[in-house]
Amino acid sequence: MITSGLFYTIFAFLWALTLPMRLLNDVVLPDGISNAIETINGYLGGLNVVLPIDTLLQVLFAILAVEVLILAFKGLNWLIRKIPGVN
Repeated sequence: MITSGLFYTIFAFLWALTLPMRLLNDVVLPDGISNAIETINGYLGGLNVVLPIDTLLQVLFAILAVEVLILAFKGLNWLIRKIPGVN
């Protein structure tokens, strides 16, 4: 009972938070951008035989995740240092 009430409260908060975005019309990319993405996909498909693009993207995302964690740690550490009495 309490759990379902908590979930309904979180859902209502997220529903209200996303209300302005849901009121806007659906967006479609212009044809030129769609064609460019399809062309790049064709080029990368041929390159995927030599270099595994999906593996390279996974490694890139892992590196970015580590960098974001380091930046968050430094930011949190800076914030803690701003508290009076903490050296």
